Formats: sequence, structure tokens, C-alpha cells
Amino acid sequence: MASNNSNIFSQLIDQIKFRIWGDLFTAEEIIELLQQELNTKYIIFLDPLMEKRAERIQLIIKYLGSRGFPSSVSDSAEMSIIPFILYELNTCDINWKSRNANLKHLTVLLDADFAIQNKGKKRLRITNQEFQIYLENTARYIDYWKDKISIKSQAILFPK
Repeated sequence: MASNNSNIFSQLIDQIKFRIWGDLFTAEEIIELLQQELNTKYIIFLDPLMEKRAERIQLIIKYLGSRGFPSSVSDSAEMSIIPFILYELNTCDINWKSRNANLKHLTVLLDADFAIQNKGKKRLRITNQEFQIYLENTARYIDYWKDKISIKSQAILFPK
């Protein structure tokens, strides 16, 4: 039991460091946090939504490891995690479009997405204008994925 509590405490410390310390993340830091997220929350796929999300996280880790941060608009759209968590953001009433909102259980994924889309910049360390640009780009990425994926996947990711 003590080992489990120590592990949970260690993960919380990592999340705090991820959000606060320094101005930029390296691609390696984001890979480490996403890998930790996969290992703790996505071990067993209980539903198709979680399976799609885990697949997307694995692809993002692979991309970051081989190419670093996206360098084109199409790569940025491909690396966006938002379309794969949008339904949960809405159903869990997470105000992700506010810079300083409580992002609840999706904090790591949202902070990682922001950093990936902004070449390592931290969500809490940017200007309002930079955050607004991120939101505008994310809206385009959501539309991109709606156009790209199959009807079956749309039903999973974007239920009515």
C-alpha cells in the first residue's frame, strides 16, 4: 500500500512540474508524460473511445520521438489530441477554452496538446493572444478530423 501511495505522489509531483516549472517543454519531456499517462490510464481498453485515444497517444509519442514538434499545419492537425478527447471535455464540463481552468483528469493531455501545438510552450506561460490562436487552430483540427475519419469513428469520437 505504501508503495502505491508513493507512486501516486510521484505522479502528482511530475504533473505539477509539467505545468509550472520552466517556460518550455522538450519533446522528450512530453513523450515521458504521455507514456506515463498511457501506462496508468490506458492499460485496459474498456470502450472504443479509450482505444482510439490510446492509439492516438501512441502515434503522437512515436511522431515526437522521431520528428520532434510539428513543423507544418497538416502535421499539427495530425498531432492534435483534442478531437480524441472532445466528447469527454464536453460531457465532464471541462472549460478547456479558458487558459487557467481546472482541466481535471485531462490536465496532462490538454497541457501536452498545447505544448505540442506551440513548439513546447506551456499553457500557463503564454499570452492571451497566443492562447486565442491555439483555440482557433484547434477548431480547424477538429473539423479536419471530422472530415478525415470514417462514419463509424465519427460516432465514437463525436457522438451527438
